[in-house]
Amino acid sequence: MSGLELESRLSWVGVTVVVLSALALAAGLGFHVADQNAALSVRLLQAGLIILMAAPILRVLISTAERMRRRDWTFVVVTVVVLVELTLAAWFAGQRI
Repeated sequence: MSGLELESRLSWVGVTVVVLSALALAAGLGFHVADQNAALSVRLLQAGLIILMAAPILRVLISTAERMRRRDWTFVVVTVVVLVELTLAAWFAGQRI
């Protein structure tokens, strides 16, 4: 995969994640306005936020897989460290929701 293909794939992932997150957040807000005690609204709002937080993790996963394929081990080590940090941050944030 060339650098241009990688950037195209990362761009597609970013747009898809933002659209899915926006849909979940809009639906959650709509359900909340209709019925403030709806458990579904809370779940949709939480899902929208979690999907949005997953975007950087997905981007790093794709970049890491591509660099592993290219055997660029220095980049792989650095991105694995970043991936661990992002995963831990998302996990701790998820514990508070």
